[in-house]
Amino acid sequence: MKDWKISEAKARLSEVVGHCVEEPQVLYNRKKPVAALIDMEEYEAFLEYKKARQKPTMAELLAELDEIKKQEPGDFELPPRTSRPIPLLDEWSDA
Repeated sequence: MKDWKISEAKARLSEVVGHCVEEPQVLYNRKKPVAALIDMEEYEAFLEYKKARQKPTMAELLAELDEIKKQEPGDFELPPRTSRPIPLLDEWSDA
């Protein structure tokens, strides 16, 4: 892995990009790493990894539940919610 000062990387951009195919190139600004340049295959693999780790949103989960509901024969009823104690409210009602 080669380390580059930003000013040096600007002046030799094509060389920096060429080295990205072999290994990541780290850019430094005032002796601190600020960015890494990687080849496109590594970037695409990172995006796939990131996508695989994402949790679905509530909207996506509800949409999936709707699809299941449409595919399942018969009624799909959720049981009514039962009451459960809420300690904070119980404390306030006792006061």
